[in-house]
Amino acid sequence: SRGIPRIAGNLLKRALQLAADKGINHIPDDILEQAMEELR
Repeated sequence: SRGIPRIAGNLLKRALQLAADKGINHIPDDILEQAMEELR
């Protein structure tokens, strides 16, 4: 699986952390993109 589930899990976890920090309970595109950049 080349670690893809782990990478996806880390991405979702970080995106949810960023969203929670902004007080929202969903993941807009900009938050997801920010999480991807941070984990790159």
